[in-house]
Amino acid sequence: MSKEHEIDKVILEDALSGLKAARRFAGEILGFPSTIAVVDQGGFVIAAHSMDGGLPFTMEIAIDKAWTAAILGGPTQMLGRMTDPRQALMPLDQLPLGQHGWGLYTRYRGRICPIMGGLPIRDKNMKVIGAVGTSGCPSAEEDNRVSQACWSAMYEEKPNYTPFEEGNRDEKGGEDLTFSCAMWLTKRAFEEAKKQSVNISVAVARDSGLFLVIHRMDNTPMGTVEIARDKAWTAATFGIPTTEVSRYGAGKDAGTSINRSGDNERLTTIPGGLPLLKDGKVFGAIGISGGTPEQDLQIARKIVKKF
Repeated sequence: MSKEHEIDKVILEDALSGLKAARRFAGEILGFPSTIAVVDQGGFVIAAHSMDGGLPFTMEIAIDKAWTAAILGGPTQMLGRMTDPRQALMPLDQLPLGQHGWGLYTRYRGRICPIMGGLPIRDKNMKVIGAVGTSGCPSAEEDNRVSQACWSAMYEEKPNYTPFEEGNRDEKGGEDLTFSCAMWLTKRAFEEAKKQSVNISVAVARDSGLFLVIHRMDNTPMGTVEIARDKAWTAATFGIPTTEVSRYGAGKDAGTSINRSGDNERLTTIPGGLPLLKDGKVFGAIGISGGTPEQDLQIARKIVKKF
């Protein structure tokens, strides 16, 4: 086992190291493809991976678990205990594990998540500097074990660690975009961003708009990761570049502009989101944010062209 090292701030390399260990634990030891997310102290995604074969919607739950653990400064398991009055006086060793139904029912505005599987990350002074969240296993206890594998690996020294896996552009999984292919797209986007001396966030979505890979480069503004997600979602669900979505609304005519509320809260017309096409059909999408709108779009175009 590698020696432990101190973490003062969660960086992308730490997150990717933890995610790699978590994917191995989930896939090879537990046998359940999962989604794992690492966030910073504010709950903003640093990196999130959805394994092939897992349920696509688990990305949102994994992120919400990590967000909850970060902002509350404790495991989501303890929040579940606090929100269920039936278990308030029960000893810890007698608490039922999971409580999926009750946990989902009590989520506050779709964000606070008391389902087990979210763990805070702390520095040497025990200050919360981030969190890990996992979703996708049959039980919340197993989700927690995957998060523990991620958490543990982040504290290990990585002298020979390569922070970014190559991925495989040709591994496209038939009709479905694969994790390996999404990693290839993300790596190429980072390479293009470095050529332009900009820091970016990248989101790669399936054709459904649900996400496979989300990465944020170090020193990139936290909010850009949400904008990148918005761009990828919009490009995937409309099947066109984000710059063309405005044709579905006409701002000059009262009552006909695009509605950005309710179910369309991810909708954006900012440049930088492009669909991935295969035989003329939407295969997925990529969203870039961090540079100027022109830079984001230029990076996205180069990646899609290479793809």
